[in-house]
Amino acid sequence: MKKISLIFILLLSSIKIIFSQINLIPNSSFENYSVCPTSPGQIYYCDNWFQPNKISGSIMLGSSSDYYNSCSSIGNTSVPSNTYSGHQVAKNGNSYIGVALYNSTAEINREYIETKLNEKLTQGKKYCITAYLSLADTSSTAISNIDFLFSEDSILYSSLVGAPISETPQTSNNISNIIIDKTNWTKIELFYTALGNEQFLTIGNFQSNAATNSQTLSGYIPDAYYYIDDLSLICCDCVQEEISLPNAFSPNGDGHNDVFRILGDANKVDLRIFNRWGEEVFYTNDISVGWNGTYKGNELNNGVFFYILNAVTKSGKEVELKGNVTLLK
Repeated sequence: MKKISLIFILLLSSIKIIFSQINLIPNSSFENYSVCPTSPGQIYYCDNWFQPNKISGSIMLGSSSDYYNSCSSIGNTSVPSNTYSGHQVAKNGNSYIGVALYNSTAEINREYIETKLNEKLTQGKKYCITAYLSLADTSSTAISNIDFLFSEDSILYSSLVGAPISETPQTSNNISNIIIDKTNWTKIELFYTALGNEQFLTIGNFQSNAATNSQTLSGYIPDAYYYIDDLSLICCDCVQEEISLPNAFSPNGDGHNDVFRILGDANKVDLRIFNRWGEEVFYTNDISVGWNGTYKGNELNNGVFFYILNAVTKSGKEVELKGNVTLLK
């Protein structure tokens, strides 16, 4: 009996969805792509990302922000070595992007990256932002001005020389935190309280040269050129919503864990359970109703069953969970 109880306790873990920890930035470490990059300026090959410069009427023609991926056999866009800006292992996965954020000779070569967030931001909620940056080996200048701009629509602009965008970012890296490390990834952490309905994020340096805090280093290009990887944007103070399902239950009539049921709360649920032959043995759309391990009035033997749960939480979040549940008497 003790052995069975121990096995059951080990099995009785839950699958949980915690919405406050969802990263709202799509393709946040730039792993997914439509085409492997073959030359500089191809940020648009990275899924969900683009440079909002529409010079010549197209963000592809106006693109100069770079995409690096180990899939590339072309030296100037590969990972970890690239002949364009140096050598860097990805912080996460096999890829990252690269942008010139400052030029010490003139207010040119400003590059930006933009994405549409997975959902609109909620008014008054505080959001936590993290990003990892590394200065390229070839850069002779480092800066602290890493800016994040949130907007309801894309901030499309046109500049042949890459002038700073005339927008005011809501949050920025600490002005004293000049990122000079060319070997390791430097983490920056920021916070933003949403006005509401922001759905686009643009990253770059929106400041003039005079307002940019810079430092001269060894290198041979005048740009402060940075690799960026592993971005995150989560709601810091959203109410934590949790839906969970145990992966085992014991319908033996002892009054403990006799019913397999949804744990948590939701406005709408649709739970279906199938045996190993794909036959549906249980269905409910009532969160208060669980499965007692029977099918058509007959008790089922010990075994592993497959479930699909579709739910809408109290705040309107949609979630789908799929997994196995062990019936253990």
